[in-house]
Amino acid sequence: MTRHAAEKSDPARLEGAAAWHARLHDGHAPDWAAFTAWLEEDPCNRLAFDAVDMAAAEATEAWEQRGSAPEARLPVGFARRAAFAASVLAAAGLALAVILPPLLRAPAEVLRVATTVGEQRDVTLADGSVLHVNTATSLTATLDGDSRGVRLDKGEVLLEVARDPKRPFHVMAGDREVTVVGTTFNVVRDAGAVNVSVAEGIVQVQSGAAAVRLQPGDRYRGREGSPAYALTKSDPAAVTAWREGQLIFEEASLADVVSTMNRYFERQITPAPEVRNLRFSGVLKMDDQVLMLRRLEAFLPVAVRESGNELHLERSTSK
Repeated sequence: MTRHAAEKSDPARLEGAAAWHARLHDGHAPDWAAFTAWLEEDPCNRLAFDAVDMAAAEATEAWEQRGSAPEARLPVGFARRAAFAASVLAAAGLALAVILPPLLRAPAEVLRVATTVGEQRDVTLADGSVLHVNTATSLTATLDGDSRGVRLDKGEVLLEVARDPKRPFHVMAGDREVTVVGTTFNVVRDAGAVNVSVAEGIVQVQSGAAAVRLQPGDRYRGREGSPAYALTKSDPAAVTAWREGQLIFEEASLADVVSTMNRYFERQITPAPEVRNLRFSGVLKMDDQVLMLRRLEAFLPVAVRESGNELHLERSTSK
C-alpha cells in the first residue's frame, strides 16, 4: 500500500476531515486560512477531505430522496442545516464503514509467470506459498486480504501452499477448480486434460456441481468440457519427481507419454495412430530427447524415425 493510500485512510485523519467538512457547511463563516493551512499541511489531508466530501454528497442525495412531507414543511435554512448535519454524520459513517476498509486493505498482489520450453522457475508468494513452475507454463497468481489463488492457463505447476484456514487457496485450471487450505499438490493443464496429484494434505477438485476430495497419493484425471473423471493411486513421491529430472508413468498411454515429453523439447514427437494406445509404466530420465525415445524402444514395440526436424514413433517391425 502506498503512503498516501494508507495515511489518508487513518481514522484520526478522516475524523479531522469530517470535522472540517462540518465547519464549512454549518452556515457560519469558515476560517479559510486555517482550513487552507490544514490542507497544505499534508497531501493526505486533501485526499481524506475529498473522500469525506464525496461520501457526504452521496449521503445528502440519499437523505433528500428519503425526504417526507413533514420534513419538507420545515424552514428552508433549518432543513438545509439538518441535511448538512445528516450528510456529515453519514459522511463520517460512510468514510469509516465504506471508504476506510478498502483503503486499509492491502492491494492485491498479481503475479504473472510464463516459462519457455525447457525452463523451470520457483516463485515465492507474499503469503509464503511456493510455486514450482514447470516447462512451457503460463499462470497468474493473485493474493489479497480475502483470497488466494492461481489461474493456470497451460502447463504444470507444483504448489506448496502455506496453511491459512481463513483464506483457502484456489487453482483454476480450465473448468476445474482446485481448493486447499495448505498442502503440496501438482496441477497439469495440457491439450484439454486436467490432472491433479496430491503429495500432502487434502485437496478438493470441483467441476460444476460435482466435487471430489483427494488425499495423498490420489491422482485425478479429467477433460475440460466433461464432468467425468478418473481417480487412481500412485506414490506421493512421484508428484515431485519432475523436479528431480524424472518423468514417472503408470499405465499411461503412449499418446500421454509423448504429450508430456513434448512440453520439454522444442522438437516435437508424433506417435503413429497404431501405437498411440500402447501402455507404458516406468521412469524416464529427462536428458537427451532421442535417448529418452530409445529407452521407450526397449520397453515397447515402437521404433523412432527421424525426418528432418521431426521425430516419429511407429510400430516396430522387429517386435
